[in-house]
Amino acid sequence: MILLIENKRDRIDGFEERSIDFDKYPNIEVILYDDKCNNILDEFLEDNNKFNEYDTIIIHETIYYKDKVETLFKVLEQYVKSKNKTLVKFSGHNTQSSFMNNILTITPSKLYQYLEIFLNEDNSNILMLAYGKYWDLNPLLNILEKLNLFIENFNEDEEIDFDEFEDDFDLLELKTILKDEEYQLLYTNLEFNDEVSLEEMKILSHNFENLIKEKVNR
Repeated sequence: MILLIENKRDRIDGFEERSIDFDKYPNIEVILYDDKCNNILDEFLEDNNKFNEYDTIIIHETIYYKDKVETLFKVLEQYVKSKNKTLVKFSGHNTQSSFMNNILTITPSKLYQYLEIFLNEDNSNILMLAYGKYWDLNPLLNILEKLNLFIENFNEDEEIDFDEFEDDFDLLELKTILKDEEYQLLYTNLEFNDEVSLEEMKILSHNFENLIKEKVNR
């Protein structure tokens, strides 16, 4: 069961050509508008058991009273961790999706673009909210496109620190998406040191292409 706490209905409608008909989906409860959102969050802070029936809690990061919102999210994060639930925080400030310790952070546009896909799938994965139906393929395609563009414009006299390179291309994020053996395939014939060479980037690009082909052909 999913709980969506959203204080602005126009945020839902603004990212869809049509409004989402939540009545079609018995697996989600939607709390709308400030008064109702604040009331249920007050109840949750008084008694965390209020949310026990939900496996996934989706909430905007700027919701609730300004002087209480920091406390709210600390309690929510501790709660989902202790109960092995999932918390989805969405905000326009989240330029990149991130999933760590049962907490997914995404933009409102991604949430409402992919929410119905997530609700319609019998065996949905929480990362569908960030990447859509092909949640384990789209990130690979996005990184490959970015990597190839970087290679095309790369100055061979330039020195690229590996840690910065890893961060810039969100390589560590792939650990939460790929199986261990798939992740290792990306590093076939590679042993990165402190800096990344053009040849190593080309090998990495080739490995991405191979993994994408393998996943598409399954």
